[in-house]
Amino acid sequence: MRFIYSKIIVLFFFFMVCFATNAQKLKPEYAIIPDSLKKNADVIIRVYNTEIERSSLSKMTHKIFIAITVINKKGDYDARIFIPYDKQSKVISVGGRIYNSAGALTRTIKPSDFYDTSNYSDVELFSDNRIKVYSPNVKDYPYTVEYDYEISYSGHLHIESWYPADGIGVAVQKASLKFITPPNLDFKVRSFNYSFGYKKESNSRNLDVHHWTIKNLQAFKSESYMPDSRSWLPHILLVPGKFEFDGSTGELSSWNSLGLWSSNLLKGRMILPESTVLKIKEITNNLQTDRDKVKAVYEYMQNKTRYINISYGIGGFQPLMASDVDKYGYGDCKALSNYTAALLKSIGIPSNYTVIGAGSSKIKLLDLPSFTEANHVILTVPLANDTIWLECTNPHSPFGYVGSGNANRKALLISDDGGHLINMPNYSAADNTFQKKFVVEIASDGNALGNLHIKSNGLFFGEIGYLKLAPESDQKDYLLKNLPINNLSIEKFEIFTNGDVKPEATLNVKFKAAKYGDISGNRMFVPLNNIDKSNISFQSKKDRFFDVVIPYNRTNFAQSEFIIPPGFEIEFIPKSETVDSPFGNYSFTCEKMDGKVIYSRKFIINGGTVKKENYPELYDFFHKIGTLDNAKIVLKKL
Repeated sequence: MRFIYSKIIVLFFFFMVCFATNAQKLKPEYAIIPDSLKKNADVIIRVYNTEIERSSLSKMTHKIFIAITVINKKGDYDARIFIPYDKQSKVISVGGRIYNSAGALTRTIKPSDFYDTSNYSDVELFSDNRIKVYSPNVKDYPYTVEYDYEISYSGHLHIESWYPADGIGVAVQKASLKFITPPNLDFKVRSFNYSFGYKKESNSRNLDVHHWTIKNLQAFKSESYMPDSRSWLPHILLVPGKFEFDGSTGELSSWNSLGLWSSNLLKGRMILPESTVLKIKEITNNLQTDRDKVKAVYEYMQNKTRYINISYGIGGFQPLMASDVDKYGYGDCKALSNYTAALLKSIGIPSNYTVIGAGSSKIKLLDLPSFTEANHVILTVPLANDTIWLECTNPHSPFGYVGSGNANRKALLISDDGGHLINMPNYSAADNTFQKKFVVEIASDGNALGNLHIKSNGLFFGEIGYLKLAPESDQKDYLLKNLPINNLSIEKFEIFTNGDVKPEATLNVKFKAAKYGDISGNRMFVPLNNIDKSNISFQSKKDRFFDVVIPYNRTNFAQSEFIIPPGFEIEFIPKSETVDSPFGNYSFTCEKMDGKVIYSRKFIINGGTVKKENYPELYDFFHKIGTLDNAKIVLKKL
């Protein structure tokens, strides 16, 4: 009887294995794509299960299973997978499978199929960041790819934010997040842009298990001037109350506590060689004001150093010693900011290491500190009657100029007693200006000779100012491609920059343009405004899904002088017009004057968020501006 019973058990397990194998080889559910999820979708996440278990301040594991159906070629990018790891994390297992449109298994993805490479850029000196990458490379659509992998962490500062869908064109059939944690490990949670299903329970190990679910999320469609993705993609942010990373412990109870951890990492790292201290004192001794001294130190740092990123363990958050930066002449944003602070300290000028979310990253959650919102470091120098911010990573940045990547946002100023949120400079429409002067002499065949003079200020400075850094041939190629003049031939050009905190860049271009005027019979049609058209436009007036975000306030001034060719008279010029709206103010004048046409234009655009309910009015405003900008003067042959 025992022998027979044993054979039954063996047969049972044999059939179970066969069943599991066949089930893995054929998944007919992948052949059925719900019609409700097809709209705007390039891929559909069929299943996305994430399990995060945090067992201590430093220990954590992630287990991921995801199945992605790729509907068309646009979805191929979303079918790829990128698994980063480093000194504090280890990929325990990884694999996957690919299924055809009928749900039949066509390929098993083995660990050796993943491309494993260093995950750092050319400007990084050294890094422990690595990444495993796999791309299905399938040409028959639709297809489905599954991935499952596990990562263990031996130190972490934050818990990865969970995004069931991570961009445009991605629909989600069902996804779940499971967070397992001992009850004594405090954490904060915040969900965004979706009413996730939630439940909490305890498992057999007396651990708390938190579940979040999402189902049948339709794909988002791209629209011009969308808000940043964090404001509309459903996601969950988990923030540990306390953390341990590479032997360093801290807590995230507030931005102040995050700042206190950062402050502790700075201790003892501002020591400089005595020879450098003497050199800085020599450079600044005869300068009369602290502002002049700060500027001299900043320019010394710019000339001596270059940007190279360092990302190795705690080195991703702690700057190099100032003495090492001084010796080797390189550093990342942390190191260069700390080095500049050390130079200023040597002549008695205090400054503050300042953490900021640069570019698309911004500190938005004032009551929920997170390392996910800050990715950069600058230096704040509080003077008696002013505050100077120093962007230490760009050797060509004007003194005190923060640029669009750091302006109009919060930053975390670090001091001995922790972190303090401050406001970075906010650039107004009067600060951000383009001023253009255009003089064109039109020939009787429609060809033109002209001079273009442009001044850019504020956040527009970089559009011309940094062009100066490129080789002259590249500058000319850029101008030929980007100046809005057809059939352009540049005879001569020059670029100047001046000023510091509010710098100005100037571009002068002498040019020829074939067929600038369009001849039809005995008339010539000359475009009135080629050089200063609004670059904000919308393709359709149809219902808008997202709010509209105009990046920043700006003012455009333009004055054009058209010299009429001999043998022609002015038959038509457009009437002057003014357009006022909550979104901006526009006006132009057009006058005849001694064989010339003088055109003047001013356009103030109000930056910020426009609610989608007001989109029709916004569309009409910019559409009208576009129509006015396309006006022409008509010349008639005598």
